Amino acid sequence: MSCENRETWKAFAGGFILGGLIGAGIALIFAPKSGKETREDIKRQIDKLVSAGKAKASAIKEALTREAEELKAKAEAVKEALRENPE
Repeated sequence: MSCENRETWKAFAGGFILGGLIGAGIALIFAPKSGKETREDIKRQIDKLVSAGKAKASAIKEALTREAEELKAKAEAVKEALRENPE
């Protein structure tokens, strides 16, 4: 993953988490519900955030795995080229 992609991911993740926290805070302030209902809503929102985070982490892991495999193949090709022509 390039440095630019890593920075983009960090910015996205930070914004995602911050947005979730702000949304939860606003919901607490304006929600005309009982404490139990509000806690259940918060739990559902947290579960959604965790699920989304896991899905994103899985996608990143897959992308990193693909990139690692590509780099390994390129390294092997360079290694083989150097064996064939050590000059």
